[in-house]
Amino acid sequence: MMDFSEKIRILSERILETQKHIQTEEATKQAFVVPFISALGFDVHDPRELIPEYTADVGTRKGEKVDYAIMRGGQPIMLIECKIPGIPLDDKANLDQLIRYFGVTKARIAVLTNGILYRFFTDLDAPNLMDQKPFLAFSLLEMRDDVLVELLRFCKDRFDINQIVSAAAGLKYTDAIKSFLTEQSRSPSDRFVQFLAMHVCNEKPSARVVQHIRDATKRALASLSSGQIAEKPKSLAMVKDDQHESAQMSQTSTVKRAQTTPAKPQWDEESFLNALTETNGKEIASIAKRILEWIRDNMNGVGWGQGKYCTAMGIVLNGGRKFRPLHVNSLGFVYISFEQLSRWSLFSDIGKRRELLAKLNTIHGVALSAEQIEKWPSFPLSALQNERSLDQFFNIFKWVVDEIKRG
Repeated sequence: MMDFSEKIRILSERILETQKHIQTEEATKQAFVVPFISALGFDVHDPRELIPEYTADVGTRKGEKVDYAIMRGGQPIMLIECKIPGIPLDDKANLDQLIRYFGVTKARIAVLTNGILYRFFTDLDAPNLMDQKPFLAFSLLEMRDDVLVELLRFCKDRFDINQIVSAAAGLKYTDAIKSFLTEQSRSPSDRFVQFLAMHVCNEKPSARVVQHIRDATKRALASLSSGQIAEKPKSLAMVKDDQHESAQMSQTSTVKRAQTTPAKPQWDEESFLNALTETNGKEIASIAKRILEWIRDNMNGVGWGQGKYCTAMGIVLNGGRKFRPLHVNSLGFVYISFEQLSRWSLFSDIGKRRELLAKLNTIHGVALSAEQIEKWPSFPLSALQNERSLDQFFNIFKWVVDEIKRG
């Protein structure tokens, strides 16, 4: 079975290729929105799970219908209203329409989409009254790993409204803080500068000192923005290996790098597992912990990435070369480095890589496509929750290690 991230990748590619042919709302639904609902794991052909044109009469307004209602136990859990690509989703009329539908159903999640852009709403500000601002907004043509993690909460097998609403509150306040700090980095308000002055001065600051603090505030927040606040998360495509990064960095002098490159987080097993627990829960983190233990027993060590999202890499040494066939990141995905393996070792033979792909696809819940055999395909750690699946995975990578060393 194909994993969620791969389904989203395929849908994104399809949208990119076909969006110019979409001229009607019905075409938008069938080509873009229904496949998205299906990617979430809902049976789009089962009226117990998805009802098109769901009745949502409001007062004297009869015949009001929302485009789709995702159902559970006979009740709607998520409403989806669709528009044609190109129509501004933030138009007040569109929001008012969805607000009406939201108020007369038991659904806590409402979605406004044109098949490419998505806006997810709930009722954080007042019970049963849809918020004016979405807690999650994204484009399927610019998917990011952090958005993918949030979307996993809406999958059929994970859907828990209490967890979703809790996460929505966290996203709402995080975005608000980011917006506030970004605005202060451009033009610090008097109140914000005075607040900072109270914490960095031992006595009441003079007007001259306040001006220095104002200037320093801009510089400090701009520095944070480049590395933390406004940093764009990695795309779904995995960063290759450290050698690519080193080759690019070598084009710039050491001094210039020190001046322009923000400090990267330093990761270790404890911080990696803590981050994974936060994004995926203790059960998934325990799987990653077992994988790390297996790597230490069967490979030459564990390497740690230095990006915003931590990556643990299983390292195999042979002939003076360092191979990293297995990556696990703190967002809960396992990446297989077919791209690196294709350049060295016995796996430069495409037949050997196909053999590895076939072995991995015998694991229930893993379905890596043949097109990914030169890239970095991934699947969620949750596919290894079953003890048998995890044992299969270990046996496959014991074979990979042996083949690398043999080559």
